[in-house]
Parts: sequence; C-alpha cells; structure tokens
Amino acid sequence: MYRALQNPWIVIAIVFETMACPPPPPPRFRSNNPDVYYTPGSPPSGMILMALKVMEVDANLKRVDLANQEQMKPEYLKINPQHTVPAMDDNGFTIGESRAILAYLAEMTPIGKLIYPRCPWKRAKINEMLYFDVGRLYPHFQGVYDFSGKNPSDQDKTRLSESLGMFEEYLSRNGWAATDCMTIADLSLLTTVSLLEHLGYNLSNYTRIAEWLPKMKATVPDYQSVNPPNMDAWKAMYDASRSK
Repeated sequence: MYRALQNPWIVIAIVFETMACPPPPPPRFRSNNPDVYYTPGSPPSGMILMALKVMEVDANLKRVDLANQEQMKPEYLKINPQHTVPAMDDNGFTIGESRAILAYLAEMTPIGKLIYPRCPWKRAKINEMLYFDVGRLYPHFQGVYDFSGKNPSDQDKTRLSESLGMFEEYLSRNGWAATDCMTIADLSLLTTVSLLEHLGYNLSNYTRIAEWLPKMKATVPDYQSVNPPNMDAWKAMYDASRSK
C-alpha cells in the first residue's frame, strides 16, 4: 500500500477530489458516422470492414481510387500522411494505421469492449498477437505473395510456414489467438489467414488453424458479402502481376 494513504488528510483529499470530479463518461465517437477510407483488394481495408460489421458501427465508407492516385491528394494526405489505406476521420480525429483503427473502434463501442477488454493481462496478450500479425505473419505472407512477378524463394516459403506453425502453437493454448475468446487479434489474423486459404495455400497441416478459421468466419456478420469480394479483388491484382 502507498505510504501516502496512511495519512488521513490525504485520504480525505482523495475522497473530496473524487466527489468533485466524477469519472468521465464512456468514450463516444466524435461524429455519428465516422469516415472510413478504404480500397477494395486491400487486406487491411478488409479487416476494418469486417470490424465495422462485428462492432456494429455505421461508418461513412469512402472509397479511395489508388489507380488514380487519390491517396496522394492534399486533402487525403491531411488525413493520412502515409498515403495508405485504410484511414479514418472521426470529426477531425484521424488515424492512418489499420490496427490502430481497429483498437479505436473497440474502445468506442460496447461490443468492442468485450473483444478488447481493459484487463491489462488480456490486453497485453491481444497486443502481442496484433504485433505478431503485422510484424511477422503478414510480412511473411507478402514475401511469398507479392506483386513483383517473381517466384518466392525457398527461404520465403519456409518463413511463412514457420510463422503459421507459431500461430498454430498460440491456438493450442485455448483455441483463440490471444485469450479464451474471440478478440480483435483474431480479426486481424483472420484477414491474413483467410487470404492464404483463398489463394489455395495448403493449411491442412495446421489442424488448429483449420478449426479456428470457420469459427472466426462465423463471428463476422455478413462475412460472405464483406471479405470474399475483397479477397477476390486482391487475387485479381495478384494474378495480373503474375501474368506480366
């Protein structure tokens, strides 16, 4: 216990301060319908589109035409200087990283608080798996499936296989990516793993991933109308790069 709490005058001051300054109200979006900028065929965009469904957020979707360089326009660069998608503008509060958007949506919604709990131990594990996806699994996916037109090296294939093996081990603990139930980490990883499946990658050796994947698809409302079309668009771009 803090020594200061042994001083009765400090305890009285804390009580009066608490009475004078009640806890802040639950966080709310600054606007009724935050703007979400996305591009069909962008896996991170697909992740946010699924998150909007799961968390029941009625966002104002704004398509960014990368082919026409809309991401380089000054008005978009004010929202996201990285000129990437997705991005979000909640009445002037802007975010340009997909997993940061994912966490923000979770903080602002009742359902989100269930799948991104404030418990520091659970949140640490969720963050660990978010970083695992963005820092290891997804980059190793890109190492095998890129748009250069070149065939992936054996090392690239091994790295992806090893990363999937690591995810398999994480799932062995309780059937979900981070905790004993679905979290935003599962949503992030669903984006990467479902795209692998869509491209015909052999996941049969990863039994826990094979069990987790349909379970995750079932958690996303209107999954078939959201993620498969996005993956189709990505695959079309990938196939076009291979035919050059």
